Amino acid sequence: MIPTILPKVSERKVMSLLFALEETREFFMEAFLKALREKPLNKISVKELCQRTGYNRSTFYYYFEDVYDLRKQVETNLIHSIISEISLQPNLTDEKFIKSLITVHKVYGEIIVFLNRDSSFYESYKQALQPHLLAFLKVEKINTELDLIFDFVMGGIFALLEKYARQDIPLTVEELTLFIQEQINKLSVWHSYSNNENSH
Repeated sequence: MIPTILPKVSERKVMSLLFALEETREFFMEAFLKALREKPLNKISVKELCQRTGYNRSTFYYYFEDVYDLRKQVETNLIHSIISEISLQPNLTDEKFIKSLITVHKVYGEIIVFLNRDSSFYESYKQALQPHLLAFLKVEKINTELDLIFDFVMGGIFALLEKYARQDIPLTVEELTLFIQEQINKLSVWHSYSNNENSH
């Protein structure tokens, strides 16, 4: 059985915070997250989810194509929740934005770790963040070099937030906020320098 990474949080409570969906769909998502605590995605069956919720298979298929579609819906809604926080902030390095990002990972860190283990969650997450990075750097599109830097920086930040969610980093929210802000600023400085060099 997979050990609990964060202090035990009711999946039902998490779902009620994350998704404003029909109650039945919410029950299936709750059951899915409980099952994901205990086993890999490919070991979770529709039959098991129906047993956990008390609903029949036809009800499951009314909401989802299969278990992978259920996972995708959980993933999509989680990313939407995170991006909604970002959209409220005018600047990617804004202190409030970074704190909200840390808070989201602190609350939902366990779910993020499990989703990232069994899916392309990080890639979807990175793609969702990309428009905000473009706005921050004041560019219309990301070229190959900038995309590599973006991967490097965001991969590091993502791993850092996962470690923080597991309580493996002895920093306060303020200290971690400052550290992440410095890394994003370095990306901006590098981009400005690169543009100046290319213009000569």
